[in-house]
Amino acid sequence: MSPPSEASNACRGLSINQLAQQHCRERLLVPPLYWTERQLELLRCSFDDAVPASPVASHHFTGQRNGAEFIGPLVKRTEACFREQGIVGLIASDECPLLPQQKLRFVFNRHERCVLECTWFLLRQQPKEPAVVLYVDQRRIQLLREDALRPQFDQRFRARERNKQFNAAHASYIRRLKKLTPQDPTRDPYIVALLITMAQEALLHGRAHGIYNKGESSPRSIPAKVLVSFPKRDSVYLYAAHVPCSLLDMLFEPAVPPIAQPSLFIRIILINLKPYKSLRDRLLAALLPHQHDPEKGQVNFDGKLPSGKEEAAEGLTQQPPVHQASDAQANETETGSSNCCPG
Repeated sequence: MSPPSEASNACRGLSINQLAQQHCRERLLVPPLYWTERQLELLRCSFDDAVPASPVASHHFTGQRNGAEFIGPLVKRTEACFREQGIVGLIASDECPLLPQQKLRFVFNRHERCVLECTWFLLRQQPKEPAVVLYVDQRRIQLLREDALRPQFDQRFRARERNKQFNAAHASYIRRLKKLTPQDPTRDPYIVALLITMAQEALLHGRAHGIYNKGESSPRSIPAKVLVSFPKRDSVYLYAAHVPCSLLDMLFEPAVPPIAQPSLFIRIILINLKPYKSLRDRLLAALLPHQHDPEKGQVNFDGKLPSGKEEAAEGLTQQPPVHQASDAQANETETGSSNCCPG
């Protein structure tokens, strides 16, 4: 496990804006695609060591229902698009309890700032509820970075001038890409941003529908899960965390210091691809543990939890009231924090 460093411990009780001002020589307020370990350090995010998923006692998706037609693209092809098709087919075909959707919006300073590329899944029986899990391929994340950083060239220049321009721009592109590419792809900051964004959507949905209210009825944390596939690996990775609502409120209102500096601890669960015939069952059991009967190994398709497990599935506890920004503070923040996503 990698605990937060001493540098992050020194940043207790600071708002996002205060952190940015304290480290003004660093470019911290950037879209999640440009996050590095530095953002994770200041937000006090840490990863646990990966552990294998719990075994499934028995299987529901057997025979022609085991999704065998999606295994080939997932394990035999090297392109990200085929792994994506395989995973989506395994967990979100018509016979499965999940329904796929595209893209989520990252919220900063009360505004939707960036669209995060991913596939997110709703319960098929509850399509108006928030996402239950997100999915992205690690190679897709890197392709997004490469596309975002790739330089554009002015075709009006002569060939010799274009070559000179290309050499300088390409060298800068390689340096920036190397800086933004994590040394360990299983600890990619973009995955953390997806967890936070999923929790943002759930919290905003709950507040909009009166499920969560700021103050005593607000939860301390929101559960979030992100499934990630990797090229040339024998497992898919499931990242799970309870994202503190105080961290979400820091992003919603970056001028307001938190009562206590939150931290985000992320668990990693390895789901082996083999044996292929049980992969669909094992994926759904890991993604929907409270809708999977561990004795029968079956998924509850009605979208309801077994009796007495609703509170356990929430994984939420109460928290004291969170300090909120005044209208004057919010207006003052709008200008200073609107550069979260560069133009």
